[in-house]
Amino acid sequence: MLRFEGRTSGSTTIPGKPIPVGFKIFALADEGYIWNFEFTAPGLIEEQGIDSISVAIPGTQNSTKLSNTQAVVVRLVSRLYSMISEDLSFHLYLDNLFISWKLCYFLLLKGIAVTGTARKGAVGYPPRLSALKSINNALKWGAI
Repeated sequence: MLRFEGRTSGSTTIPGKPIPVGFKIFALADEGYIWNFEFTAPGLIEEQGIDSISVAIPGTQNSTKLSNTQAVVVRLVSRLYSMISEDLSFHLYLDNLFISWKLCYFLLLKGIAVTGTARKGAVGYPPRLSALKSINNALKWGAI
């Protein structure tokens, strides 16, 4: 968030955050350099209909759409597609706001690796992992 306390319809309010009011900016960065960025405003994504990125569901003929937030990641990394080769690859680190099986699968097909945290109750979260998280014992190092 970029702090802004003036009058505008473009600012976002998220109570409880260190910067509760301002402009929300998403960026793709590495070692202090910004490769790509995107400003957002309340209602901007929905009004422009940019959330139409579909992902094929593995093993079926069906597809599903990415959420608006996940579509931001796809738009940011689209700049990297032309650079991916056998000698150069990319690995994204995402937090639980962006991560989903749909986004991970989409980026896998593009040749981009992803590491991130996932919410236990997220749609598509494997029931087997939910069961493991319910056990309050730590797993042994290297356990599968």
